[in-house]
Amino acid sequence: MFSDTQAAIIYAYRKVGRQQIAASPVRPAPAESSRGLPDGQFVALVILGQIGQIGHGRHFLDARYSRNSNQSREIVRDWLFDRMRRDRWFLDDVLRRWGGAKPAHDFRWWATHLSRDYSTIFRWKHRATDYLDLQLIRAESEIDNRLRGAGIVGD
Repeated sequence: MFSDTQAAIIYAYRKVGRQQIAASPVRPAPAESSRGLPDGQFVALVILGQIGQIGHGRHFLDARYSRNSNQSREIVRDWLFDRMRRDRWFLDDVLRRWGGAKPAHDFRWWATHLSRDYSTIFRWKHRATDYLDLQLIRAESEIDNRLRGAGIVGD
C-alpha cells in the first residue's frame, strides 16, 4: 500500500485533517469503506492507532508531523530540557523549527537574550536537533515494524 513508513505517517496525518508540515510524495491508498468511513480514512485511523501504541515515540512523531499537537510538543520540549538543561523557550523554538513551524524568535535574538555568542546558540540548536532526529528515527523504526506487520507498508 505504501512504499515507506514516512509516506504512511504523512498520509495518516493529512487524511485525518491535522495540518501536515513536511510534504512528501505519497502513493494514494486504495478506497476503503470499512465502517462507513470515507475513502482512505480507515487506513489513516489504523496508522494513527498504531502510532498511539508506541509509547513515548508518538510524541516525537506528533511534534514532527502535526501542528495541532501542543501537548506532544510540550512533552518533547520537557524531555529535551531534561537532557540539555537549556532555556525551555529556546528549546521550544528549536522544536518548532524542527517540526516545520515558525519559531517565535531567531537565533540572533536568542544569543542576545541569553547573553551568549551566536556560535554557542547555533551549537545548542544542532545538539538539540541531533537528539530530536535520533528519537524520531527510533519512533519511525518502531512504527515501521508495526505497519509492515499490518501490511500497510511493504517493499
